[in-house]
Amino acid sequence: MNLLIVSNIITKKRGAFEEFLYHLAVKGKRKGWKICCAFAAPLPDWLSKRYQDLGVEVVSLGRCRYRPFFFMRLAALVLRFRPDCVHIIFYSFYSLIPWLLKILGVKKIFAHDQSSSMP
Repeated sequence: MNLLIVSNIITKKRGAFEEFLYHLAVKGKRKGWKICCAFAAPLPDWLSKRYQDLGVEVVSLGRCRYRPFFFMRLAALVLRFRPDCVHIIFYSFYSLIPWLLKILGVKKIFAHDQSSSMP
């Protein structure tokens, strides 16, 4: 299985969320999955090396506010990596992202989202 984790965070320190993503990647690798983590900004060297040592590809998509470029980079990543599942973290689920992923052939989409709300 190919798992793509798309996270809208800019990390500069070690914290709970960074550990959560790393351990998610560890568990996936133990199951034999191919994993790619896409962040909103380049990771610090120490964290990037940690993922590389695990065999996880790490990319930077840039901030979502530059929407056309963000969507082009996300589409290119999905077409190159061909994920079976995409885990969206801290992007609004009520956006174009899930629609784009479905159009590009992603079968499963999971979301962690604290910004969307239901009326």
